[in-house]
Amino acid sequence: MLQELFSVLWAEQVTLFDLEKDKIRKQRKLPSSFADMVLNGKTEIRSAAYIAEKWALPNEVAAEYTRIAPIFSELRNWRDRVIHSGGTVGHVYTDESGFMIDATDKLFSWANCWAPEEVGVNNLAPLDPWLAKVVFESMNACNRFVESFARTFSMPAPIAPGLMVYSRSPMNEALHLLKDLHELQTAKLNTAKNPNY
Repeated sequence: MLQELFSVLWAEQVTLFDLEKDKIRKQRKLPSSFADMVLNGKTEIRSAAYIAEKWALPNEVAAEYTRIAPIFSELRNWRDRVIHSGGTVGHVYTDESGFMIDATDKLFSWANCWAPEEVGVNNLAPLDPWLAKVVFESMNACNRFVESFARTFSMPAPIAPGLMVYSRSPMNEALHLLKDLHELQTAKLNTAKNPNY
């Protein structure tokens, strides 16, 4: 949906100072599908240079597409296996520590979100780190994409300067706990890869 919005803004609200690039921008409509932007075929991720040249996008925005593409591809593959291919969600087990999943099951293993000590007998690992990665990597990708757009293009004046929006939901506490877990897991995994992190 974010790509769909961006494609409309790109076509109707953006004008590039570089007249040659602006001519390309007008001639080549930006795809409304994120997959069409970043994937060549079903799996090959396009380079930032290709994306920038093909649609006359600034390098920073094109680079953000390629940074987001891997998590997008994994989530898309997961969705396709479960929803479009009629696959199962996989087994979810429970024990005294909570919900567990098979960390080697290809539905979950792509996330690579567990420290070695978290994977126990029969390759069972906690479900929460996987959920945290899916939720917050998706949100972070959208945020980075919007931020790259805002840094690159002059934005119109605010419609309501200083407006703050607060949201209350019964899910807030659970999301905060999941976010804390995601940050802890990310730090733990980065420390395991690089002890100087």
